[in-house]
Amino acid sequence: MKINILCVCLYLIVITLFESTSAWAASVYPKRVGNYYSCRLEDNGNNTSKATLSIDYMAYRGDYSLTSRAIAVVFYNFSGKPIGRNLQPSSVILDGVKATTVHTIREVQYYRASLSKVWKNTDYFAAEIVIDNISNKYFKDWPAMSVGLADQDSRGDFYVNNTGVAYLTFDKTTDSCWLVEPEDPPPPEQQITFNFDLPQRWDLKTIKPGKSVINLSGTGNNPFCINYNGMETADNKFILMVNSDSEKNNTFNLRNQNDVSKEIQYQLRLNNGSNVLRFPAIAGRSYSFDKNATQVCFLPIFDIDAGSSPQAGNYKDVLNFNIIVKP
Repeated sequence: MKINILCVCLYLIVITLFESTSAWAASVYPKRVGNYYSCRLEDNGNNTSKATLSIDYMAYRGDYSLTSRAIAVVFYNFSGKPIGRNLQPSSVILDGVKATTVHTIREVQYYRASLSKVWKNTDYFAAEIVIDNISNKYFKDWPAMSVGLADQDSRGDFYVNNTGVAYLTFDKTTDSCWLVEPEDPPPPEQQITFNFDLPQRWDLKTIKPGKSVINLSGTGNNPFCINYNGMETADNKFILMVNSDSEKNNTFNLRNQNDVSKEIQYQLRLNNGSNVLRFPAIAGRSYSFDKNATQVCFLPIFDIDAGSSPQAGNYKDVLNFNIIVKP
């Protein structure tokens, strides 16, 4: 009985060593594997991102039997060189079926599922690839990734699509896919998008003669919010501009709707809870966006100087908001 136990243990050790050696010795060859159609990389808004691709795999033709269809995933360091960034295999999904294992060769991760009928399909088929829950930290140095179609044969070797890999960036979401060599990616274009969320109007109600302060922070639907992508704004400084046609002598002016020559001077303060920006400002105000957030909101405070005897009537002004990248 003791001899049998020793033999079983030795057998398991031999098998484990064989698999490890096979994985270490796996080779990669170029071959036409399939086609890429639509590609998209988008921020989930929770510090993770998702890649989605529409692809097809060609019918498998090889000297050795197919072990699994495979998906090659490449991330890059600050100089655009591939760098190992492992994902949970279950984050990589082919036609609704999750990968079960990952195999790394020269900083490229190959995801597969050798027991799945979908992943072992040797016929032609069209499918969708979804790679979800990608940590946004992986895009800090290089905001792009590559995804390649591959096959793995029974020897353990991989065949990667010889037309290139799909190169995904956050600013490129066209129907066609951008194909590149995985080890020579183009520098990602810097594109920063801001979306303003402004109320239809700020109603100052009744303005008293003389100087006064109207603080709208205690009322609803009055914040001025800026929505943005923290990865796009990281490592950049910006200038927030607020302008009006009524601006003169470093003040804004509310104009009487019946007599535009009658004006009430005011200045605007935007308070986000930790910073207060005062306008007008000829050169704008410097501002840095929190790279770990996706929105910042400001509450308006108006410093009014109506003079001793303002003319009765309805007054209004139109403000224009702009953000520019600081040189």
